[in-house]
Amino acid sequence: MVRAATKNYPDLVENNVSAWFSFFDGLPLGWLQFWALDLDGVISKRHALGGMVYERMRRHFGAMAVQPDLLDDRRTA
Repeated sequence: MVRAATKNYPDLVENNVSAWFSFFDGLPLGWLQFWALDLDGVISKRHALGGMVYERMRRHFGAMAVQPDLLDDRRTA
């Protein structure tokens, strides 16, 4: 995840480490690992978990973080 964040969000890793750590502190990592159990024997759970974390990272720090999509299924009221 550090390499993916350095490539896509270099300012975050180099200048805003507190936001980086608070993002990881807020991840429901136990639930993500639990959901990845369904993929046993299908694909690598490690890669699936990495994809789920990156998807959340992109939502949190990417272009959609400022104004999320109104039709997004994860939006909060």
